[in-house]
Amino acid sequence: EDSKGEHNISDNNSVPPHPLCMNSSQYGRSKLHEAVCSKSIEGVKNALKMVNVQSEQTTAEKKPASEGGEHDSQISKKLVSQCDNGGFFPIHSAAALGMLRATSDDVDTAVEITRILLDAGADAL
Repeated sequence: EDSKGEHNISDNNSVPPHPLCMNSSQYGRSKLHEAVCSKSIEGVKNALKMVNVQSEQTTAEKKPASEGGEHDSQISKKLVSQCDNGGFFPIHSAAALGMLRATSDDVDTAVEITRILLDAGADAL
């Protein structure tokens, strides 16, 4: 903080990550959640693609949706709705990326990741 009590965003390197994005190994996070915490837009997209590719590989084993099977969108929604051991969802961590002296790039990344998660079925509430 400066003398006026305001945060200085230029000293971003000394700021620890938001608690929702800290040390993912102790929280049992999914690959998607880890990608969110790493601020990796491509990692988030890849994690969502991987779950859809894996579901396509087992398509022959799956029932059609008309028979109670799941669509890829339902599988993606399950992934984005999976909380970590602390009870936090990937969308919580995505929102946290734009906090604590975040740069404008951090905020842009947080917004983009949040949009991707919402498009994949994450619940904003």
